[in-house]
Amino acid sequence: MEKTFIYSGYIETDLDNVIYILKTFLDASNITDRYAVDIEREVKYRDEKIDIYSYKYSEKGSLFQVELNGTNEEAQSFIDTITEKLREDSIVHQFEWNEVDENEDQVGEEFEIRFPED
Repeated sequence: MEKTFIYSGYIETDLDNVIYILKTFLDASNITDRYAVDIEREVKYRDEKIDIYSYKYSEKGSLFQVELNGTNEEAQSFIDTITEKLREDSIVHQFEWNEVDENEDQVGEEFEIRFPED
């Protein structure tokens, strides 16, 4: 059964590297990179299951937000894949995610992952 999962986090790398990482496991033709007046630069990815939005937050990193529509297994696979890619390059990151209902209210437990671990 498909559910909706929301991920939010921080990746301590620039947007060029975020794009590179996304291209390693997602369809590159669905990635857009543009400059916006209010936030300077943003990266988006969208397909039938995943909607990603990332933008530069500080000199050291980017905020990263995802909405995924899928099964529990797909949600876990997504976070496992992206965190594995980030760890391979020793990139500091932190994500929190949980399932939401149709009103985007949290359902069940919230999960967190960070690297390096405290």
